[in-house]
Amino acid sequence: MQLRRPAEDRHPLSGPPCRAPRLAGDRRGAVAGRHAGRARPVRGACLLRPLSGRRRARRGFLHWQEPCSMTGFALASQIMLWIAVGVLGVLVMALARQVGVLHERIAPAGALTLHQKVSVGDKGPEMELTALDGARVRIGGRREGRSQLLFFLSPDCPICKTLMPVLRSAARAEAGWVDTVLASDGEDEAEHRRLVMKQELAGIPYVLSETLGRSLGVSKLPYAVLLDEQGKIASLGLINNREHLESLFEAKERGVASIQQFLAGA
Repeated sequence: MQLRRPAEDRHPLSGPPCRAPRLAGDRRGAVAGRHAGRARPVRGACLLRPLSGRRRARRGFLHWQEPCSMTGFALASQIMLWIAVGVLGVLVMALARQVGVLHERIAPAGALTLHQKVSVGDKGPEMELTALDGARVRIGGRREGRSQLLFFLSPDCPICKTLMPVLRSAARAEAGWVDTVLASDGEDEAEHRRLVMKQELAGIPYVLSETLGRSLGVSKLPYAVLLDEQGKIASLGLINNREHLESLFEAKERGVASIQQFLAGA
């Protein structure tokens, strides 16, 4: 005598009984047809099979409602988004214009010219020195279409060390018309060589001469003097940042002693 499982004992979420998958081929199809109408025992996998929204609604678990169309809402959202992007673009353009206006109104800071021993237009010193690497370096004098930048520094000058990346960049950028020379004084060549190695200044001539600094009236560091093609002083001043260094080049190109003089006459 076989005992059959009562219908009310079935799991409420089991759904219809599982059926055997339909097999490919004639023979497998016939076998599947013979077993299609037979009731199969409920398995654990069928008990855990989730119900869809419609089936749960039919069984009374929830109220089924067809999903509403979002086409109109999505279209309105896209339109509002593009309007917001357009307004933001207009604001950015207006802000960029204001930044440009402020940049034109703010005067650039030039190199500070101290009470120097020499002035712009004076003839610079002429001498020949030996660099740390043994090469001979000619200072001043007439040069064929090239200027010369003398940058005075010291190994114990913190500001000088912070300006070394700026100096290297400027030396590469202006190499087409300017020859850069590093100048200092002191007898401890080893300390200067360590500075050259640490700051990666191997490609720039480095000379030690107290006479050169005195002849140009250098009293504070870092200091720079730009000599033109005729060996005359084109611009000079105390250098504390990139703008100060670039102001020496700008003053020479405009034919003025300093940027401050150019702005005063503008």
